[in-house]
Amino acid sequence: TRRGAGRRDQARSRQTTRLRPATLVAVAALVLPGLVASGMGVAWRLGNPTVDVDYVTALRYVADHREAGEPVFVALPPSAYLVLGSRRNLYFLAGTEGQARVTRYTRVTELGRTVDYWTGTTTVTDPGELCGLLRRRPGAWVVVDTPRLNAVWAYRGEMTATIRAMTEEISRAPGGVRVLRALPEDELPACDALGDGPPAEPDPLAALKALATVAARATPEASDVPEASATPGASASPGAPPAT
Repeated sequence: TRRGAGRRDQARSRQTTRLRPATLVAVAALVLPGLVASGMGVAWRLGNPTVDVDYVTALRYVADHREAGEPVFVALPPSAYLVLGSRRNLYFLAGTEGQARVTRYTRVTELGRTVDYWTGTTTVTDPGELCGLLRRRPGAWVVVDTPRLNAVWAYRGEMTATIRAMTEEISRAPGGVRVLRALPEDELPACDALGDGPPAEPDPLAALKALATVAARATPEASDVPEASATPGASASPGAPPAT
């Protein structure tokens, strides 16, 4: 009957009303952690804007202490070229042959030499080659940052093991850029004795960085990495990729 149907509808309505607070609590329990995590990520990003590490300060230290003819091995050759004023005795640590970083940021000259994309700096893409150069070039400088030493897409593995085994830290710039010097000749290990080296150093901010990345991806924006600018003395190459 109509009266019975009305009573049933009222009962269902009361049941739905009773369920709403519990449903809201469940939804809040699911949503609030995400909001808190996003807020933490945004707060970290506001205090740590996406900029590259400070290679200029590290390279100015090298320029002030370097003797004539001492080679410099660096992760970002444009910065080194601008600070040191020349690509003579400058080497680009591109990574290990076959990596995307090597393919993207190097080019082959008409003479068959592999050089960096921007300044034409001689490129090192083999840990054994780096070891040999450090043994043959006393007083060599190596300027690299901690994130790239730990990153699989950059140096982590044999390249990082070679750098750590054959150099000592002299100075450190903001952002973790390390100024290293080759060990004295009698302290250098044999190149064939180098392995993959120790595991990557832990990053205490890794969790917050991951949260910031997730939060940043939620809103489309332009790339944080600037396009490579023209470098004096470098051969023009249209479409040059940004430094990494």
